Amino acid sequence: MLMSQKDIYIPDCLKESVENYLKNENTTLWDCYYCELQTDINVAEVEGIITSEEAWELREEFLGLKKEGLNDIL
Repeated sequence: MLMSQKDIYIPDCLKESVENYLKNENTTLWDCYYCELQTDINVAEVEGIITSEEAWELREEFLGLKKEGLNDIL
């Protein structure tokens, strides 16, 4: 288990993707590892390894994505 800077739970199945992404943030391979991490978070959510809330916490922490609510769209 790995913890993020904000103490967000990172399951073992995502550890390698997170570490690869963080190691390559300033390289030309950054986009590949970004997509890999995003995919792995999605798979972990769909497979029930993490909750939707945990998935969004990871997306916000590492990928800079924000979940849009109905109020954000209107």
